[in-house]
Amino acid sequence: MSVVNCDNRFLQQPQPRAYRIRVADGTDVSPLTTVLMASFYPPNRLNRWFYALMRLGIHEDLKLRLSNQNPQYCCLAAVPPVAGQSANSLIGTVEVSLRSVSIWQPFQPRRPYLANLAVHPDHRQQGIGRHLILTGEDIVRSWGFHSLSLHVATNNQVAYRLYAGLGYRPERSASRKWLPSKRILLTKPL
Repeated sequence: MSVVNCDNRFLQQPQPRAYRIRVADGTDVSPLTTVLMASFYPPNRLNRWFYALMRLGIHEDLKLRLSNQNPQYCCLAAVPPVAGQSANSLIGTVEVSLRSVSIWQPFQPRRPYLANLAVHPDHRQQGIGRHLILTGEDIVRSWGFHSLSLHVATNNQVAYRLYAGLGYRPERSASRKWLPSKRILLTKPL
């Protein structure tokens, strides 16, 4: 199965007027970090001492992934459609790649995986996350694959409903009584 690199020619979803989806590049590292931090780690009293360190870790991890030129990785960015607008106005992101879905079984066959879906809190409930997912699915199809997997936190009912509404279903997996999971693996046939 041939795998093609990610570029803007694979973005087939119709583009809404309020934002557009494009492939992220190295110039997007800081705004991507901002969106991910705002979505997953909003500042609070508990994390204020570690916030700068968490931000630096996410920034450097993104910089490495975006510079790696891996043909089995694509980071998408949702941005306002206004030409010439600052890159800091990035409002959403998602990543698709081939990877093992279990940290406990790193040598199992890799499969298409969607990760780090994030929409800035000021731009939620506008269909941006849904559009990012559908665009990621188009990229996975262009790679020649017929399913896409992702994990969702068990306490994130908003995200779970979004994924279920798009056809993602829980995948059967062995239950580990000694290690209760805080995430559910969902898969969708494409």
